[in-house]
Amino acid sequence: MEIEHKYPGIIFDLYSTLVFEDRNNAFYKKMLNNLNLNKEFMTVYKETGRDSMSGNVDGMVERISLACQRSYVDISHKKISDFVDKNIHLFNNSVHLYNDTITTLQTLRDYGYQLSMISNASSYTKPIIRKLKINKYLDEITLSCDVKTMKPDSSIYFKHCVKIKHSPSSCIYVGDGGDNELLGAKNLGMLTIIIDRELPHTKLAKESADFHLHNLSQLPEVVNQLNK
Repeated sequence: MEIEHKYPGIIFDLYSTLVFEDRNNAFYKKMLNNLNLNKEFMTVYKETGRDSMSGNVDGMVERISLACQRSYVDISHKKISDFVDKNIHLFNNSVHLYNDTITTLQTLRDYGYQLSMISNASSYTKPIIRKLKINKYLDEITLSCDVKTMKPDSSIYFKHCVKIKHSPSSCIYVGDGGDNELLGAKNLGMLTIIIDRELPHTKLAKESADFHLHNLSQLPEVVNQLNK
């Protein structure tokens, strides 16, 4: 007999919630060296993050090319493409699961919850999701680059809820609170849980969280209590 939950849908964020990126990403270090770029270039590159996550530029090659254009750096598209082809594995290998990610996802699935994810992410995140096998535990994945809308815009949450066939009020949103994601989820009627990674945005994000946890392993117990 299938258990009926008050909150059957649990929606996760990705970065700083299920996975983390090395602080000293080897891909970027090699990019600066091989393409003869200075550290100031990285400031401009970081500013292109929204262009990439919103789908305005597709892929790492186009993002680097856009940053070069905005920095008035003349590097051919082919040179950038060749560099990315040879070195993108360094970027992929710089993203890791938290040690309690898989056990938490598996436990929640075993309890009968429907798990899914909404992430402000670029298209080059897709191979990482597959590499880390997160997709095996998720029924739906919505990436901002695909829908061309970023959290906290209400439409990205609403469209995701349509896909998973649950109303926002029957979903729990779990994230670290970046990009005001918890506020966006809460405004649509979701219950919100912050995973506190002690990041710069954490203090403000807590204001939009219904529950405050320090790690993912605490989540199954809390979710089960909410569904009693």
